[in-house]
Amino acid sequence: MSTQPALARSPATPPPGAGNGGRATRGAADGRVYGAIYAAIVDHRLPPGTALPEDTLAAAFGFSRTVIRKALQRLAHDHLVDQRPNRGACVARPSIEEAREVFAAREVVERATVATAARAARPADLARLQRNLEAGAAAVARGDRRAHIRLSGEFHLLVAEIGGNRALAGFVGQLAARSSLILALYETPGRTPCAEEDHAALLAALAAHDEPRAQALMSAHLATLARDIGGGAEEAPIDLHALFAQR
Repeated sequence: MSTQPALARSPATPPPGAGNGGRATRGAADGRVYGAIYAAIVDHRLPPGTALPEDTLAAAFGFSRTVIRKALQRLAHDHLVDQRPNRGACVARPSIEEAREVFAAREVVERATVATAARAARPADLARLQRNLEAGAAAVARGDRRAHIRLSGEFHLLVAEIGGNRALAGFVGQLAARSSLILALYETPGRTPCAEEDHAALLAALAAHDEPRAQALMSAHLATLARDIGGGAEEAPIDLHALFAQR
């Protein structure tokens, strides 16, 4: 499950005011680093526990360590990075207890967002969800797991956005990103996040404006994801410079 902080703006999009010089330029720099690392974490290119040395990242991105440090602090605020005293930062490794808490929180929030989406969904909204489903199916067919992770998370964000409550949509984005990290660590190897048939059933319930069914389907879907936690795959060393170096 991958996802991004908000559908209206990709995590790699520079913040407002970027390019105006001085402080805004520095903000654009740490926003760029934040977005690149965020995306790499949620689409499983950076496994849990990967060390994130400031000097290596500074060389890869071509920015100062101050910029890198600010980006890592933002990621730590999102619970995607752990900052360890005297040992530097690393990609977070959520505990099983944290994983349970995240999925429990998702059920509360996403039952609310899918209920409002069932009431508010218009034909244009349903068409966006259908396009997402088709793109996800195409990603599965061509074996593009990273695209499928991203699109699966995007489906949940689209549902939240349709509901019209921006605060709830923000919570969904944060929790979905943490879920992606959890699944990277604990998901049974070979399984795909978010079964397409679950999303198709949710779309059908939204199209029918069937609020109780949409809520029941969302709860069952998230419960399946939470149960599909195994030992995880063996992690290979990551070359941060190769991953993030500016070309």
